[in-house]
Amino acid sequence: LPYVGSRSYNQGFSEGTGEIRKVIDETAMLGVDLKFDTELINGNFTGDLRGTHEQMSIRALSLYFDRLFIKGDRSTDPTEFNGLQSRIAAGSTQYIAAGNSSGGDALSLAKLAEARLKYRNATHWIMNPTMYLRLEAASRNASVAGYITYQVNQFGSQIMMYAGLPIMVLDQDNNGDSILDFTEANPGGGSAASTSIYLVSFAAGTIVTGK
Repeated sequence: LPYVGSRSYNQGFSEGTGEIRKVIDETAMLGVDLKFDTELINGNFTGDLRGTHEQMSIRALSLYFDRLFIKGDRSTDPTEFNGLQSRIAAGSTQYIAAGNSSGGDALSLAKLAEARLKYRNATHWIMNPTMYLRLEAASRNASVAGYITYQVNQFGSQIMMYAGLPIMVLDQDNNGDSILDFTEANPGGGSAASTSIYLVSFAAGTIVTGK
């Protein structure tokens, strides 16, 4: 942001110009190559064999994208795009540690509140199923319930919300591996047994991400 201030009579304002940073982000080509023998397509099979495999490919591709969105890292695979984990390093201003205990710290609602206050333009939480269930259990606690609400989305599904923002759950990728497993390093050392909760914004014109 530019410098701004106040002035006295017959004085000028100090010059201030905002800084616009040029950011270049690499893209990646995602897809699948489906090949079928014509006899399989034209043969006497029940149902649409090609359509079924196309739907399976779309499902696998969506799960693969979910993994890259969090775990993508061009330094280890240049065909990927960089995910949130590689963008938000420990110690950065976007990183909020739950604590410094060796082996990890328990989920802290105070830390979630700190993140929510810091990133006011955020639109969603992203977490693994275990953390989601912990919050769901907390909703039955009278002292916490006010922060956890439920809303029906456009597809008729009930969505749990925390502090007014919907929660997105990332489970497994296309290979059946957990995307946000408890395998991340702890700030306090010890075994790598932590996971991350991400606070992001998908709104147009905003760039907000923290964990």
